Amino acid sequence: MNKEPNIFIKFWDFLTLKTYHKNLLTSGGSTYLTVISFIMILAALSEGFAWGFLGSTFTPNSPYVGWTIVGGFVFLLMWFFDRSMASADLLKDEHEKTLNGLQLTKEPFYSRSGIKSFIAKYFPFAIRIGIVCLSLYITAPFLTQLVFKADIDNKMMEQYKDNIALAKKNGLENRDKKIAELEQLVNNTNEKLQVEISGKSGTGYGRGYVAQSIERQLETLQSDLKSTRIERESFLAKFDQAVDRGNEEELKKYGITITKDSPIFRQQAIEEFENQKAFNQTKYAVDVFLIILGTILISAKLMQPRTLQMYFSSRLQEKWALYKLGTFDKYLPEQERSDLILQTNQSIPEEFEEIMVQYAQDQRERKKQEILMIQEKERITREKQQKQLLEEERLLAKAKQEQERQELVEAELKKAQQIHFERLAKEKAEIEMREKARVFYEGQILKALNEVEEAEIEYLNKFSKKIDQLEIDEKNLIEELHDIERTYKNHEDNIEARNKRISIAEADLSDMQDLARKLQRPEENHTIESLRAFTTAESAVVEQKAYIKNIKSSLLTFETDQKYFQESMARIREQLSKTRATLTELKEPLEIISTSRSKIEARKMELLGAEGLIDTPYEPHHDEEIPMLVEKLKSQLSTQVPSYIP
Repeated sequence: MNKEPNIFIKFWDFLTLKTYHKNLLTSGGSTYLTVISFIMILAALSEGFAWGFLGSTFTPNSPYVGWTIVGGFVFLLMWFFDRSMASADLLKDEHEKTLNGLQLTKEPFYSRSGIKSFIAKYFPFAIRIGIVCLSLYITAPFLTQLVFKADIDNKMMEQYKDNIALAKKNGLENRDKKIAELEQLVNNTNEKLQVEISGKSGTGYGRGYVAQSIERQLETLQSDLKSTRIERESFLAKFDQAVDRGNEEELKKYGITITKDSPIFRQQAIEEFENQKAFNQTKYAVDVFLIILGTILISAKLMQPRTLQMYFSSRLQEKWALYKLGTFDKYLPEQERSDLILQTNQSIPEEFEEIMVQYAQDQRERKKQEILMIQEKERITREKQQKQLLEEERLLAKAKQEQERQELVEAELKKAQQIHFERLAKEKAEIEMREKARVFYEGQILKALNEVEEAEIEYLNKFSKKIDQLEIDEKNLIEELHDIERTYKNHEDNIEARNKRISIAEADLSDMQDLARKLQRPEENHTIESLRAFTTAESAVVEQKAYIKNIKSSLLTFETDQKYFQESMARIREQLSKTRATLTELKEPLEIISTSRSKIEARKMELLGAEGLIDTPYEPHHDEEIPMLVEKLKSQLSTQVPSYIP
């Protein structure tokens, strides 16, 4: 019974819907499943062939590839769906109740659970009916085309031959027409030649120039006629050769199109057959065939024997697997145990179902009794526990009161300790804060002084030489300016003195000129003394003019020097101004450093003065600290004063 079936039996069971092999399967049920499985395969094959025939048009160069792929896919799709429908568990809802010890009650159809159960049970059948209707609309036409495949192929061949005949006719018509025209021209030219040779045309008898020209024209026409006939024969030979080969590219050159197998061509061919009685009879037969297959499958499942419904019950099969292991033997009567039932060669699914249903009900009843006993024990236990709880609550209440009193004392002590520690912490924090502030300010002041000192040293190292040089330059420029100013002042005095002398000399010159004019007389009135006096006066005038000229020349030199001195003073003042500005800029950081040092020293003195004026950080104790101080005093007394009490 427990022997594992070989692979061939497994494959046969798979094909014939024996999902659970021979477990709970009667011989009649096995035959029924075999018949149904072959009907399923037949229905799937009909769908597969019909859709495969359509798939052959997807790959016109290799129709069997498309036929195999599409047909195989549809075959497997339909077969697996029919297989799932045929092996559906129709007793699922029933066994969920009966195999769990519940009574089977039929739900009203109009109730929510009844509708849900009905839909879950018969939904696959509704889908299968829909597939049958869809097959009549889609699959039946394809299956009809498959039935009339030979007629469609004949139609295709007939159309192909018509195309060949039409192409051949079109090709020969043009060539035969050309040959007829050439033959007519040859005959006409020949008659014209005979007339010319006979002399009837008026050019004389014999082969003259005109006759020779006509002969050459005749030879050309005969040559063209021969070439055209040869070309016609060549066309026929190549055309027949291309038709024999069936080469599509060669046939296209002659205007022949090979009709491809396609859904449109098939439908057009079928439309031509629809007027024939035999076609309609066959079409109706195909529709009836598909309806019969679908109806048989649905009816076979709906009219499935209860033994087969039990076979496909997953819950019952689970129970059977456990039953074979002897799981239920200790709860079953001796005649229903597995060691006796498994000795039979016949499957007894209905008997086994009754055993399992009764077992489930007994188990449910035993569980109820066990639950009642457990509930009674729990009730007694609860009463004992309640008494214990009452006693424990009394003791706990007493202990709680003592604990609350102790906690109150400890809370007061903790509060006192907290206040005491907070006061000490504040005092310590205040002292530490002051110390840190003092150290911080001292450090900051010392750091600031050092930084100022370093900045001053660094600045002097960088600019002291330049400052000294600028101070020397300033001093030299001042001395040089003073010297030039003194010289300029002296020159101004000299210029003023010379201007005065020039004024005096010019006044004297005017007097001398007046005197000379007075001494001037007419020549007849001159005397030696007057002439000598006039000559002396004229000489004095000339000398005075030379004197004035010398003074003015000297004055001009002084004025030129003064102009130079003015320019030098302006230049020196400008240099002195730039030097002083640069020196001021360089000394300004030193003044800032000096000011900063003074401020820092002042801040240091201010802090030193303020430190002696601050209040004490210590505070008097609070009343809330007394319990903690009492405990502290008790602790000190207990360690210092010995106890003599025995």
